[in-house]
Amino acid sequence: MHPYCLDCKAQCKASGKDWNRVIKKCHGVYDDLDYKEQADLIGCSTQEIKELMDPAEWIYQNLNMDPFWYQHRTLRCTSIRRALRWGRRTGKTEVIAAYIIYLVYTHAKKKILCVTPAKAQGKEINDRIHKLIEDGNPKLKSDIIKDVQQPYYEMVFANESRIRFFVAGQSGGANAGAQVRGQEADLIFIDEMDYLDDAATTAILPILSDPAREGSEGVEFIASTTPSGRESVFFDICHNDNYKEFHYPSYSRPDWDDEKESESRQNSKTQAGYDHEYLAEWGTKSDGVFRRSDVLQAQEKYRYFNDVGFDYTIEWPEMQPYPSHWKYIMGVDWNGPGNGTRITVVGYDPTRSKFILVYRQAVSIEEFSLSFAVERMVEINRQWRCQSAYIDAGFGQMQDETLRAIGRASKIEQAHGREFHAADLMWADDLHAVDFGGWITYDTVEDNKAVERKVPLKNYMVENFQRFFEQHDFWFSNSDEELKQQLLGYTTPRQSAKGFPIYAADKEAGDHDLDAVMLALFGFNQEMGGMMKKRSYMMDFAFVPYEHMTQPSLPDPMSLPLEFEKAKQEQLEANQQKPSRGRQVPDRNIAKPSIRRIPLSNQMISIRGSQVQSHRGRGANPQTRTSFLKRGNHGR
Repeated sequence: MHPYCLDCKAQCKASGKDWNRVIKKCHGVYDDLDYKEQADLIGCSTQEIKELMDPAEWIYQNLNMDPFWYQHRTLRCTSIRRALRWGRRTGKTEVIAAYIIYLVYTHAKKKILCVTPAKAQGKEINDRIHKLIEDGNPKLKSDIIKDVQQPYYEMVFANESRIRFFVAGQSGGANAGAQVRGQEADLIFIDEMDYLDDAATTAILPILSDPAREGSEGVEFIASTTPSGRESVFFDICHNDNYKEFHYPSYSRPDWDDEKESESRQNSKTQAGYDHEYLAEWGTKSDGVFRRSDVLQAQEKYRYFNDVGFDYTIEWPEMQPYPSHWKYIMGVDWNGPGNGTRITVVGYDPTRSKFILVYRQAVSIEEFSLSFAVERMVEINRQWRCQSAYIDAGFGQMQDETLRAIGRASKIEQAHGREFHAADLMWADDLHAVDFGGWITYDTVEDNKAVERKVPLKNYMVENFQRFFEQHDFWFSNSDEELKQQLLGYTTPRQSAKGFPIYAADKEAGDHDLDAVMLALFGFNQEMGGMMKKRSYMMDFAFVPYEHMTQPSLPDPMSLPLEFEKAKQEQLEANQQKPSRGRQVPDRNIAKPSIRRIPLSNQMISIRGSQVQSHRGRGANPQTRTSFLKRGNHGR
């Protein structure tokens, strides 16, 4: 028995597979005795037979390509059911393109179907085939008699073999697979199968048992992918005894070194991403985008501000508007009356180096919910004194303008020496509207070279949130079952045409609170550096070490709740006895400050007055923003 076959037997035993079933669709790996036997039978040289029976040898002799050791094993395996679970940069596309060339040049009338989730991936394989032929053996190019791109990529050769490329889609369902199922094939190759719609894949697989091929071994099938982390059809076939699985992480490459390892971890951005992309691991069965263990570890026994508590949680400390050594950022996801606007406040505690969700609210009043949400945001900011706010730009243009107008009105009042609320100044300069459909550019390192990478902003924000969890830097309340279910139900069912994950929320739990928290943490990422250093839009932001700060005026409510309540009461009594100073509304650093509410309607009247009109006439100086921040009309 060939050494490769002995390894296969040991791997099947280790994974719990029935090796006898695996080899039913396999002839074993051919060796020199097999080549000599066939050469004597046909009457030709052993080398000629070896090239015909050994794809790795033919590729080496005719395409000037020397396969890596794991590619060599995969090519020499004769199983007609192969699943390639390989990490990034292992050469999946390269070796499959070479194998396809081998088949069409050594077999007459060979019909090959290549199926991909997007047309761009099919084009990549098609281009790779052309390049291998041109660079390795240009003489082979003369055998191509047809090479078209419409209605699909197709190559036809002089020996009547052909290659066709089809897009089965990422969300097309069974209809997308039916288009492929109508094609005749000797080999079906599915690239990035884990990102193909499962219904489409299920519609394609019946070709493997084509009744027209009764008496033959059947259609050869090869699927390759880097795991996405979900239990898809590819996951099922890898655990099926009828399929031979080849699992090779990225470090299987002979030229893998510490530098490539460092680059891969940097490019992955999260541990889960590294496990999937480079180790080609499945992940835990119950994991989605956020690992279950990380989510559970992030839960702590405390209550959000103004959360009355229930049963066992009522004795937990309640988060309070805290002294100035904490930093707060607000995140807001706008929604209509049905789902309600979600408002969150995340605070950074320098004593623990933790980012803590201190407040969460869903504004779901059926009428005027968005207007009420704006008013509520103003109140919340006056309590927490957030240094900035990050809001969803997709559904909140009017609210964006209203909040900025409140900030400009406060600036005008301040300039004229009239009474204003200091916290409202934040809305003028530190309100950021974030477009979830935008893009962000940052610098990274690939192949020991500094490159600029452009990714969808939503993906960047999700990966940033993942990193907070993986580094155990984020806390939320142990009683917050809604946010917990939203985190656990967040998945990546498919990829975009450009290969980026597309995220999906659980239908029951949704993702609105998750988006609001993600916006707040994205704010910390931008203002503190965080996950990645970006080329632009990096605000000056530095935390003074805790030991050099003014000591907080109140004890920690999470560790000393009784002392906190006592000190809070003493401070409240002291503030009530203090005479009023100046015209600014006092900044009371207490749990529930007495705030003079200014109706938004009155502020809007002053905004339309001559003062603001003259301010617009002088010209506004809007903040410079990157592509993902929508520019506000500061002059209105």
